[in-house]
Amino acid sequence: MALQKLSSKPKTLRGFELSMVIGKGSYGEVWLARHIKDKRPYVLKKINLKSTSDKERRAAEQEARLLSNLKHPNIVTYKDSFQTGERYLYIAMQYCEGGDLYTLLKERKGKVLEEKQVVEWFIQIAMALQQSFGHPKISINTSNYGETNMKHHHLDSYTPRDNLNP
Repeated sequence: MALQKLSSKPKTLRGFELSMVIGKGSYGEVWLARHIKDKRPYVLKKINLKSTSDKERRAAEQEARLLSNLKHPNIVTYKDSFQTGERYLYIAMQYCEGGDLYTLLKERKGKVLEEKQVVEWFIQIAMALQQSFGHPKISINTSNYGETNMKHHHLDSYTPRDNLNP
């Protein structure tokens, strides 16, 4: 996906300076942003609440609450969440420079991974899931598994299980 840059004057929103759209999904966009005070990069997940059902809206709000309570080295760090009127919910999370597992695997185009790498990822995912067991309505997928520039892996952006198709 091509990155969509903003015009020369950056837009600010609730203490974040928006840089560019780095992803799009069925519910909205993901923006790369920099926190104005701490100067760190974050992603802002922008969810269009007007185009969601009541059930999907509750799931998005639940996602923000769940992320705010999960603290673990292998779970992406939650920064903040807020709504702008009745239209958008924003969830600010740690930016994982290395991208996500889905993209990494897709770019390998069928090349076999080293066993050592697979075991390392499995252990990190298992540790994050163990931390999540206190939250039984959570599921993950590979696009929600990011890596930082230090090759430390994180689970991010959870989907409440109630909202998955059986």
